[in-house]
Amino acid sequence: MKIINLINEWKALAEYIEERSSAEQARQWLEELGMEKILVTERPLEIESGPGREFLEHPLLRGGFIEDVYECFADQKLAEEFMTVISDDLPGFTPLIAQRCAMSGWMPNTV
Repeated sequence: MKIINLINEWKALAEYIEERSSAEQARQWLEELGMEKILVTERPLEIESGPGREFLEHPLLRGGFIEDVYECFADQKLAEEFMTVISDDLPGFTPLIAQRCAMSGWMPNTV
């Protein structure tokens, strides 16, 4: 498979990622809800996985990155081929680092 032939899919993935909410947007939402003591943090999270099916079925990846990639392919057979090639070359792009955001806030005591 030649990755150069996937220009539309790369563009779609970049646009898809760009549309994701940011930590600052999460903070604004909590403020708009009237919460206090708001804390929003982002941290890298290394995701350990084995190759092949273990990678393709990893719960953190399957619910995020992998689903995002599949979403960007009009041809799902091509998406499966692409992800299989990636899953078989796991050492070529590890470690896998995800950016995770955690947020919290307190509702004011109105009593």
